[in-house]
Amino acid sequence: AIRRRIPAHRQPQVRRRHQPAEDEEQAHPESQHREAAVLDRQAAKTVVSEPHVSPFDREFARRHPLRVLVAEDNFVNRKVILTMLERLGYVAEAVAGGRAALAALAVALFDAILLDLRMPDLAGDAVFEMLQSTDPAQAARIVFVTGDLRSDRARDFLASTGQPSVGKPFTFEE
Repeated sequence: AIRRRIPAHRQPQVRRRHQPAEDEEQAHPESQHREAAVLDRQAAKTVVSEPHVSPFDREFARRHPLRVLVAEDNFVNRKVILTMLERLGYVAEAVAGGRAALAALAVALFDAILLDLRMPDLAGDAVFEMLQSTDPAQAARIVFVTGDLRSDRARDFLASTGQPSVGKPFTFEE
């Protein structure tokens, strides 16, 4: 069996709600019985709090290597996605539009493509349809990222592709 040593900052921290004073003395057997009952109640009240563990595992990319393309026209959204990927250990390539995504896909293969559905120069649905006809293997690697999940057009398109999608705003767990 392999034993890993847990770093001190990741060890569970045990806190008690009530700590009896050190100078309390029990003189009678009845008081010893009461002390045992108090200790039992205190043990029941013991709170075990796990240290905060970040959902970001910097070694994830080493265990699951992927070449990732992020196509997002909004600078802030692009930066958030890149930061999340970096915290997992990935160095992703990022482009600011649909045409740039097609250009990047023409010269390199990607294992995952995070594609914004609504971009001004060439929307994600158009990029997907072009890839479906020219490179279906790359099209199958698309994960749509969109803030437009309420419109019937976007929902119908996403349902027709069978590709995964993430709504904006999103959390890391998504």
